This record gives sequence, structure tokens and C-alpha cells, in this order.
Amino acid sequence: MSFGIYPYHLRNYIIRSALDPFGLWSKAAENLLIGTCAQESKLGYYVKQISGPALGIYQIEPDTFFDIINIVVPRAKKHFPTLTDYEFSNNPDNMIFDLRLATIMCRLQYWRWPEKLPAADDTKALAEYWKKYYNTINGKGTVDEFISNYQLTQY
Repeated sequence: MSFGIYPYHLRNYIIRSALDPFGLWSKAAENLLIGTCAQESKLGYYVKQISGPALGIYQIEPDTFFDIINIVVPRAKKHFPTLTDYEFSNNPDNMIFDLRLATIMCRLQYWRWPEKLPAADDTKALAEYWKKYYNTINGKGTVDEFISNYQLTQY
């Protein structure tokens, strides 16, 4: 399986640096996002869905992007005041090249749900959380695929 971004770099230079200044980082969030990225785009190997609309390393669809921008971001800014300092793009195509934007959008997609994130070291629970809140019951991805792809990110 081909991968795009070296997992150590994705964790340390993209996920943590994108989320930590806004209070959105936790080890559980980091593991969930790296697993999501591994599952959705093979760690950035694909930045545009081959036969669909999803964009960026987390494969977020434009409709979901606008839903996050219009509904989740205003709510999140009340919980994370430093998030008001970030200038959100209003163009979903920017998630292709703006890894910080893509990472924040992915984290906010998970943050919107009231269920607490699973334990950082519980890969199966992270996979089930991804399936329930990101891929959804109708999505083609499976918990077993997520676990397998996540394990490839461990260094």
C-alpha cells in the first residue's frame, strides 16, 4: 500500500501544530485524525477523490465543508476563543493544499458530536467512532480497514 505523508511528520508537524494553538488537540484526537487520514487518503496519497467530490487528506466533501463552516465553526468559536484568530477559507478546494485547514475541518467534524472521543490507545474504539461519525453507516469503509490502515501509521 502506498502512503503519502510520513506518519511522524503528519503527527508532529501538521496535526499537533494545527490543533494545539486552538485547544483542539489531544492524543485521542491526534490518533483519530491520523487514522482517518490513513483510511481516507492513504495519508495524503490521494487529495481528490477519484470518482467523487471529497477533497484533501481527510477526504471531506464540499457539502460537509460548508456545513462545518456555517454551523460548527460559530459554535466552536464559543468553546475555543483562540479559534476566532483563524481565518477560515470559504473554498473547499483549499483543503487540497492547506493541510492546516483540512486538519481543523476534520477535527471540527468530530468535535460536533456530543459523544466523547475514545481512549487514545483503543484502536478499535477509534475505528468505530470514525465509522459512526465520519464514514457513517452508509459509507463503504469498514472498522477492520481503519484498524489495518491505522496500524501502518505506527512507527
